[in-house]
Amino acid sequence: QLRLGKRRIRSLERQLGDARSRLADAEAFGKENAQAKSAITDDYDSLKMKYERIRRIAYTDAGTDLPNRQKLTESFEDAKSKCAEEEEIGLAMFAFRGDSDGGLSLLGRNNTEMKQEILQRLRGALNGEDDEIAVISDDAFAVLTRRIQHRTDYESKIDKLFKLLALPMMNNGVEIEPNVYGAVTVAPTDGASMQLLDMNLGLAMAEAVKMASAHGESWYCFYSKELAQATIDKMSFQASVTDAVRAGAVEYPLIPRKHLADGAAEQLAVSPMLKTADGVVGGEQLFECLDNSGLAMVVFEAMLNRAGECLRRYAEMGIHDVRIAIPVSERVFGNREFIKTTFDALQLLDPELRRFTFELPEQAVTRNLGRAMTKMQKPSAVGPHLTL
Repeated sequence: QLRLGKRRIRSLERQLGDARSRLADAEAFGKENAQAKSAITDDYDSLKMKYERIRRIAYTDAGTDLPNRQKLTESFEDAKSKCAEEEEIGLAMFAFRGDSDGGLSLLGRNNTEMKQEILQRLRGALNGEDDEIAVISDDAFAVLTRRIQHRTDYESKIDKLFKLLALPMMNNGVEIEPNVYGAVTVAPTDGASMQLLDMNLGLAMAEAVKMASAHGESWYCFYSKELAQATIDKMSFQASVTDAVRAGAVEYPLIPRKHLADGAAEQLAVSPMLKTADGVVGGEQLFECLDNSGLAMVVFEAMLNRAGECLRRYAEMGIHDVRIAIPVSERVFGNREFIKTTFDALQLLDPELRRFTFELPEQAVTRNLGRAMTKMQKPSAVGPHLTL
């Protein structure tokens, strides 16, 4: 739609140019061509009104009348063309979400009350001459800052602005503490094109969401070369883990679980791990890679099979009081095949061998407890225990 809008605007600009030329020609003819001049003038005025209407649609957010992402790009190009050698241009993005993992939209298209409060805070804290506010989605705002001469001053400005945005605000008549995530990048230090700066903001925003989830509070992050390198390293590591899973190189040892109070063994847990040139990968690091690779369900099914096989062997040895814990990642718990895969694996075991304990992800369960319990009703009815 934006591309179509830009094409339409360029077409109208050409038509306006032609109309201006014809209007100038008509002026030269004098009074004898007053009728022709009037027709050309009407044509020009009509084109100008159409041009302004189309440009408004293409470059303005309908809900707030603020510049949109397309206008922000043009403003950046304008700022870059006027930027002195010793100056920088800052681009900050602030997203508002309904949960601590950055997943649920807080504002939405029709939440005008919160949007107006956010805009009031932004306008009150910013310098109208050097700062331009834009709406880049239903729940995200951007601030373009021109003529940055001292980076430390800009960093201090962003910090104060972010703290202001993270203060409690009203939502449908109720005071809430919003989950706010911020990402900041600076041109030309971090990049000279809007496309590259957008990529930088994406990396910084992902890091901000990650840190917010870990600390349980709103967070913002500046883009840096170290962050970019860490992302590249992570992608490389992700690729190696994906290849290893597909090659069947993941191992599924049983790890004893003990009570912290007395050290007594409580149960065993299937703990997938992968041996690499840099050492053993397991736990949260491996589960994160699996969730991102789309292979989490493959490994989860292998964990179920491994637990079932071990319970059969213990039964053959006359051991019937062992339970085996199976950690369930948030991506696995949310997969539409989770219930079917779990139930099918349980049905392959005799009822007395279904001594599984599913360790469910706390955030996914507490986010919607009723839905989570309903989801686990069928598997839990045939033997397994549930824990967070």
